[in-house]
Amino acid sequence: MVSKPSKQANKGPTGKVICHVILLCVCTFVHHLSSILLTQMTTFSLLLLFLPSIHSGTMDCARKVLRSEGPSGFFKGFAVTAYREVPSLGLYFLTYKNMHTALHDISDLSTWFPSMAATLLAGGCAGASSWVVVYPIDVIKTVVQTTTDTGPGGANLSPLSVAQRLLREHGVRVFFRGMGTTVTRAFPVNGITFLGYEKFKTLMDI
Repeated sequence: MVSKPSKQANKGPTGKVICHVILLCVCTFVHHLSSILLTQMTTFSLLLLFLPSIHSGTMDCARKVLRSEGPSGFFKGFAVTAYREVPSLGLYFLTYKNMHTALHDISDLSTWFPSMAATLLAGGCAGASSWVVVYPIDVIKTVVQTTTDTGPGGANLSPLSVAQRLLREHGVRVFFRGMGTTVTRAFPVNGITFLGYEKFKTLMDI
């Protein structure tokens, strides 16, 4: 009797690529919806630091976006969010996987470099490197999502027009303003995130 091929054996490179693309699309969509609210709330909170907040919470912010801009307000800047997420997530996991493998090979051969340090370092480098690459795009995304007065052209405010305006009014340095703080934060946050991920995998025997 010929045994049937297992489901695992049927998952070739094409199937993995399709799964990764679908997962990336879902992650981008979900992250964008949370990003539009978070950007609105944090930006206006900083601008009105010594004044009463215009949003009492996440749901209040969502209601005001829906009331003032309609359902399309939740998709403002979706394209530029995708431009940011695709290279960011690709580099993020590629860096982690390669560094994690290489550093654990070193850890297995030495007594002075524990596996926990390898995971922390690989995760930190993955988070920091992904932000370095896409930070200018994130600046453009933030402006697109928080700009209410678009002037001539109205809702046709595009990422390219925003980039041109920022470059013209503030110079190239505006695209890197605050990047040092963001990268410094990303290193420990992502290092701990991946450490927790690896520990959870071990705990669940995955």
